[in-house]
Amino acid sequence: MKIAYIVHKFPRLHNTFILNEIVQLKEKGHEVYVFSINKSQERVINREVLSLKGKTFYFEDFLIEHSQYLIRHLFRVVKKLNTTHSSFVRRLIAKVLIKSNRTDIDVAKYYKEFGWKIYALGLIAKKLQLDKVDIVHAGFANKPATAAMILSELAGVPFSFEAHAYDLFVDFNFSK
Repeated sequence: MKIAYIVHKFPRLHNTFILNEIVQLKEKGHEVYVFSINKSQERVINREVLSLKGKTFYFEDFLIEHSQYLIRHLFRVVKKLNTTHSSFVRRLIAKVLIKSNRTDIDVAKYYKEFGWKIYALGLIAKKLQLDKVDIVHAGFANKPATAAMILSELAGVPFSFEAHAYDLFVDFNFSK
């Protein structure tokens, strides 16, 4: 089974339990791709992280790779001009970048949560489809679960998530 594992930041020493889950999935014969919303700046990493080289991806890199990092600069300009227009520009860019007939994602709502990285989801969904990923799994019940839900919708694959102590007490939008 091919699994896309969504996390906040990867690798992180205080999230060793996530790394252990991924390693156990690999040991059971599953192919695991890690998709991290943010890059970790930690200098010390677990040795097992090295086994995920080439299977770890960052939301930001999808935008940079496709020369779409200019989006954030466009938003800054539009935001300064008029907030009414910035909402229109976000929706327009979403139609171009998050190409899907399967969804009616409220980009304005998720833009507040993910910032300009929300536009990476369309590109990530294409990768999931090309790699024939079977399931999208989120390591936490907040932003990663929201990203997993959207990717599930865009790529047409099921998703799951897990909740931990902190996740149970935070307010997050878990709906389209």
